[in-house]
Amino acid sequence: MNLTAEDVRKFWSRVDRRGQRECWVWHGHYTEKGYGEMRVKGEMHRGRGRLHRAHRISYVLEHGDFFPLPELCVLHRCDNPPCVNPSHLVLGTVHDNVRDRDRKNRTARGSRQGYSELTEAMARDVVAQYRLGLETYRELAQRYPASPRMIREIVCGRSWRQIGGLSPQERKASARESYRRGMLRKHRTATRRGDDG
Repeated sequence: MNLTAEDVRKFWSRVDRRGQRECWVWHGHYTEKGYGEMRVKGEMHRGRGRLHRAHRISYVLEHGDFFPLPELCVLHRCDNPPCVNPSHLVLGTVHDNVRDRDRKNRTARGSRQGYSELTEAMARDVVAQYRLGLETYRELAQRYPASPRMIREIVCGRSWRQIGGLSPQERKASARESYRRGMLRKHRTATRRGDDG
């Protein structure tokens, strides 16, 4: 990263420097995930400075350039994306970042995912209803905002893992019960039609 004196001055003018243990908040442009960004004029690209994350710039200013090793990332110890305090930043791999995210339970699961229409209570209810053998995947999909395939994924525990799905034995027993009830319904319907005619 080639930082000019103007880049360094511009960078620090956008940082709220506080105590050494506190987060130093970036007051410039942000990404949609909350990370600061700044154009570095020392690296012109198509007539404009190249865009870099603010916390990476901070790390380079404190520790020197690490970009010859592209597999390395600058990680936040404080879990605060706009923070650029060099003492809160550490080098790591993408794998380290993912492991840290999972350990701190920051992965969006269940209803925290932006595209989820089901709530955790609904997903639990789906599993409970299927366990009773009262409804098929298709019937449950008509009651909840999910496809039959998604209902199956929930029941099998492949989706919404945090609520737990049914074991293969429980699924077989529920499917048998659902099939038995379906056959009884068909039989009753056929019997009624025969009585009416």
